[in-house]
Amino acid sequence: MTALVAAWLGVAFALGSGAQAVSGFGFALISIPLASLVVSTTDAVVMQTLAGCMLSVVMAWQYRADADLPTCRVVVPTAFLGIPVGMLIASRVSDRGLRFAVGVAVLVAATAIATGYRIRSARTGLVNGFAGFVSGVLSSTTGTNGPPLVIALAGRDAPPATFRATLQVAFAASNVLLVPAFIITGKVTEIGLKGAAIALVPTIAGRAFGERVFRRLNPERFRRVVLVMLFLAGSVALGNSIFG
Repeated sequence: MTALVAAWLGVAFALGSGAQAVSGFGFALISIPLASLVVSTTDAVVMQTLAGCMLSVVMAWQYRADADLPTCRVVVPTAFLGIPVGMLIASRVSDRGLRFAVGVAVLVAATAIATGYRIRSARTGLVNGFAGFVSGVLSSTTGTNGPPLVIALAGRDAPPATFRATLQVAFAASNVLLVPAFIITGKVTEIGLKGAAIALVPTIAGRAFGERVFRRLNPERFRRVVLVMLFLAGSVALGNSIFG
């Protein structure tokens, strides 16, 4: 791995961790497309998962008091169920087709939330379960498992601190299961391990900067940031499916 590639990976993961510290998600959304410019997509996903495991576990522990535990009790087990399903889908469905479907779904949901749609309380449990399952599927296929959970939380206007903390608990649980699954299936290569090691310091630095930004956001600005990130997630997925 050349110094230029290592530097690019450092930038990719610093930007991704900064985004996650600000909005609660976005590590994979930003780091994987950028890292994929210099390494294979599979290695980029592995690097993101290894580095993201550290980031989400630390953030989940630090913000655990703000997490919505009833939601976590639903989305974590359903995400676990989705991970092996995602691995099966990845072996049978083209990555391009999957990203196209994800992109369209995320853009439609983000548009609905931006125009005022809210999830009724009576449907919260069902929505959380579905979001957790889809998140698990995406974590083992595209690596971008945030949007389903983000949509579920944004659709009921969860407070910023609760929003971010709940996402970190869900991400941490998924990553802790996903890392050994990647090892068992042989996806963790020498390049993936080196990339994850390179990402360590930039990830910490990006998170520190993101924390400072988060503290300056009021609920309305936070909501705008989340919506922008959702539209970006959908656009990136569509772009990758069409031009990737």
